[in-house]
Amino acid sequence: MLQCEHGLLCCIASANRGRLDLNAMKAKFGFAKLKMADRKKVQQQTGYTTGSIPLVGLSLDCIFDDSLLDFDFIYGGTGDELVTLKIRPADVKRLNQITGVL
Repeated sequence: MLQCEHGLLCCIASANRGRLDLNAMKAKFGFAKLKMADRKKVQQQTGYTTGSIPLVGLSLDCIFDDSLLDFDFIYGGTGDELVTLKIRPADVKRLNQITGVL
């Protein structure tokens, strides 16, 4: 989860990407401010704790890493910290409010 001047923002990215370059992302997507979101703010606004945030179903803008489309499936949060979702990356992209692509 990221924080920009407009509020919270989802970022679904491949671990193969390494560290996110927030300054480059800020310039690419036209944000004045961009940083990692505070976990307390994420929980207050989404109802989910770090580690249980679902890959789909949040009503937040989302940045999606298109390199994930190289995989048949990706794995991620469901909203339950004890359950992992296996899903096609194209479905994650389709089911979220994608506002930017890495």
